[in-house]
Order: sequence, then structure tokens, then C-alpha cells
Amino acid sequence: MPKGKSGKAVATEPLSAHDKIARLLGLLAVKDKTDAADKVILLQGAGFVTAEIASMLDITENNVDVINFRRRSKKKRGKK
Repeated sequence: MPKGKSGKAVATEPLSAHDKIARLLGLLAVKDKTDAADKVILLQGAGFVTAEIASMLDITENNVDVINFRRRSKKKRGKK
């Protein structure tokens, strides 16, 4: 079950067939990546929002936000 910002499970509506297909394709795109940051970047590029990415990767939304913050901080310091 997906987790909310507090890390606790939250109820969600059933997924439509299109949403299920989109999630499967997103997971296939990142299956060979071992780094969570790479997975988050790829899934965001595919159009998934924070809550969806967190649910797909079985991490909290806060964790996704932290990954994004660290990535932006590295860019500002001139690192890749």
C-alpha cells in the first residue's frame, strides 16, 4: 500500500488499466538501475509525480523529495 508524507500507509483509488500499464513501463525503464536517484530522475522524466514514484519504488514521498534536493544541490555546486 502506498505511503503518505508521514510514511504511513494511505488508501488510494483502484488504478485504471492505463495507469497500471504506465506504472509497469516506468518500472521496466528503471529495473536495471541500482541507484535510487537514477530511478527517480527517469521516472520524473517519464511524467510521474512524487507520490507515484514513491509508491512504485516503495519509498516515502519525503525520500523522493530528498533525492531531488540533493540532486539540485549538486548541480548548483557544479557537480554532476
